[in-house]
Amino acid sequence: KEHFGDDERGRRTAWYFLPFHFDWFRRYMPLPEDTYAQAADEYPLMQTRLALNEDEMTPVDWILSQTSESHHDAIASVLWDSASDKEAVANLEALGMREKELKAKMSVEDESDHEANELAEQVQG
Repeated sequence: KEHFGDDERGRRTAWYFLPFHFDWFRRYMPLPEDTYAQAADEYPLMQTRLALNEDEMTPVDWILSQTSESHHDAIASVLWDSASDKEAVANLEALGMREKELKAKMSVEDESDHEANELAEQVQG
């Protein structure tokens, strides 16, 4: 807000910058040195696709790792609207928990829909 201005014009200008850059920032994830030091010496891990275990991620890490523009916009909104770093972290944690729960719920519903479709195909076939 200090750089862009704390008004609607500043927010609009910041939105050209913030959400776009979250796609770049999401690619960084701190990795335990004892596990990844040797691999990092051989090849830059930033350029390596690593399988992420979302169950082990904190809500903040999870939300920051998301690829969708809607998540990046939500992260930018949280950061913009927070009055302090502490509030921003708390709000990102809440956002991450809410979105992670929503994704899990949708996954269960998708699985139920898939099973129902398979059952319907078996009945018709």
